[in-house]
Amino acid sequence: MASIIINAISMLNANDKLHKQKSNSPSVNSPARIVVRASDCEFCDELTNPITSRFGQLYVGKASTRIIDQEDGFIAMPTLGQLFKGSLLVLPVQHIETMVQVPSALLDGLLTLLNRLEAKLQVFGLPVL
Repeated sequence: MASIIINAISMLNANDKLHKQKSNSPSVNSPARIVVRASDCEFCDELTNPITSRFGQLYVGKASTRIIDQEDGFIAMPTLGQLFKGSLLVLPVQHIETMVQVPSALLDGLLTLLNRLEAKLQVFGLPVL
């Protein structure tokens, strides 16, 4: 399982470096920090306390974060138990229960992130979105 996470992070980071050479698109410089947190949310826990979170406990010493990309209030990361090869979670940094509750002001950031992820994954021939 650790190798899946590390490989996904390495694969997308390597592609991001290639893409960055071709354009000035932003890359992940630092992990996203959560704005509003739910006490019983595993993802909120991971974003606010990466070392003590479930991810931190499972992958201690192997990866400090599984965030592979971010954009204006959203992050992308591989799942801990992949649903299918290349599956990623796209989550809001702020705790939001459903997509219906996403403020319209954040939708541009979400679409920008999804488009960037789609472009990164297409070079690997994986099903996208």
